Amino acid sequence: MRDLKSDIDVDVMLDHGQLTATKTDAPIYDTKGAQGHVLVIYVPIVTTADGSNYFEFKLFEGDDPLLADATEVSADDLLGVAPVVNDPSQAGGLFKFGYRGYKTFLRVQPTENGNADIEASAIVVRGHLEDWPSA
Repeated sequence: MRDLKSDIDVDVMLDHGQLTATKTDAPIYDTKGAQGHVLVIYVPIVTTADGSNYFEFKLFEGDDPLLADATEVSADDLLGVAPVVNDPSQAGGLFKFGYRGYKTFLRVQPTENGNADIEASAIVVRGHLEDWPSA
């Protein structure tokens, strides 16, 4: 019998921490072994954010293990919309969006615009695993 637990895996894409600037050194995620990828971003604290001071979460893809060939994922390869945190009322928010592209490596990049201050973390839920254990 197959169950949901056996068809997903979870990896950290962004360690929890305070963000006060664009973060370009988040871990690189290898998409091999799964056919579906959903990113879940948790923003427990929004200290400073408004319409002109905010963080947007961008997703970059590439085939080089160090993402030397990284490009921002096009809207056509996103399922849903990558979040923009621009209001203190978003504190405690949980945001999800999917990736349906075909590149081997991904990285989430919180990008600061203006002068914002938030705390955030991100995980990726890998689904439709190629090697399914039996339950």
